[in-house]
Amino acid sequence: TNLAVMLAQGAGGQAALVDIDLQFGDAAGMLHVENHLLTIADLASHGDEIDVDLLDEVLATGPADVRVLRTPSSPELAEAVSGATLRSIIRATAKGREFVVIDTPSQVDERVLEAFELADRLLLVTSYNLSSVRGTKSTLLLLEALGVDMESVDVVLNHTRSRTNYRREDIEEILGRRILVDLPYDPRVDPSLDSGTPIVLAQ
Repeated sequence: TNLAVMLAQGAGGQAALVDIDLQFGDAAGMLHVENHLLTIADLASHGDEIDVDLLDEVLATGPADVRVLRTPSSPELAEAVSGATLRSIIRATAKGREFVVIDTPSQVDERVLEAFELADRLLLVTSYNLSSVRGTKSTLLLLEALGVDMESVDVVLNHTRSRTNYRREDIEEILGRRILVDLPYDPRVDPSLDSGTPIVLAQ
């Protein structure tokens, strides 16, 4: 959410955040646009016929004028969004926007694979615990097996605790690749989420 907000701020609002964690996505809640009535499910009913006016109506407007495509209001509506439908939605969202950030769930399914295929760049976010790092290693191997250009894939390390038992170098050795960026622990993140003001704007 912070990445999408900063891109929107730098590009005059020409950035969108698409949340495809279709059952439990929380991007809209983090940006306090969860009361916007229309969601990705409303676009799914139109199939490939998604015009600019319809899309503009469905997208919520968040901080720094970032446009946000909400997940369905109820988890069972997630099934209405097929991989082919998601492809059409992403392509329509990308028209006329400089940046589209897609927030995916941690599990890989047909829809996530569609997003991977369309993406110019993939950022895998992991943290300083072995379970998370092992999951990231498995995902890297999967992407390689699927023929994804690994030059377009980067790993971001996120400190979720003030102290860790591992060093950045330890994580890089396990993953067999360099870390793009190491985000420091900051106790101000949680209050920023509660207030709906992204920390990149609050601080």
